[in-house]
Amino acid sequence: MTDLYYEFLFVDFVKYVLKVLKSAYENLNKRVLFQENLGLCEELMKSYAQNYRLLGETIDTVNKLFGFQILLIIFHTGLHTVNTVNFDILYIQLESENFYFYYQLVSSILLVLLLWYNMCSVVTVMDSTVQEARQFHVVCRQLEDHFTVDSKEMKIIGNTLIYSKEFFREFSAGGYFKINKSVIIGVLGNVVAYIVITTQFNMSDV
Repeated sequence: MTDLYYEFLFVDFVKYVLKVLKSAYENLNKRVLFQENLGLCEELMKSYAQNYRLLGETIDTVNKLFGFQILLIIFHTGLHTVNTVNFDILYIQLESENFYFYYQLVSSILLVLLLWYNMCSVVTVMDSTVQEARQFHVVCRQLEDHFTVDSKEMKIIGNTLIYSKEFFREFSAGGYFKINKSVIIGVLGNVVAYIVITTQFNMSDV
């Protein structure tokens, strides 16, 4: 249980860091969009592009520091879910009915739900942070609608887009795969498939 406690603390810390990152991207996008009302300033756009670069480098740092830990959390969630469901199904098939069995059943289900909550909360915050990073380019494209093709402002926006795209980053699990909402579906699909297979083997052995 001590390991699980530290896992929950780690997840809370990572979520805090991610929410700060997401908030920074949101504020940056709002400031860029506000240029529409103030008029485009080349120095400000350069500073926004530099801020975008720093945020991208921060994501790289998060990947280096926490990528493998998040990979282990994803793996642990799937593995623990399979073990718990397999154990509970086996005892139900053996018709083990006593107070300790029901206590074990409820506690194991609650623990699985907590693990899934931790994993899903981290993955969804990562996914939404990357979406905000993409939104920076969308906001820059929106600014282009207010200027003529050959204008100085269009050149400034174009340079900002080219520069910022080089520093667009996504979160990864130790470099093995990118982390987005599809990870949740992938883990859930693998867990269900494994549970079906193990349940069939258990039924054949009973």
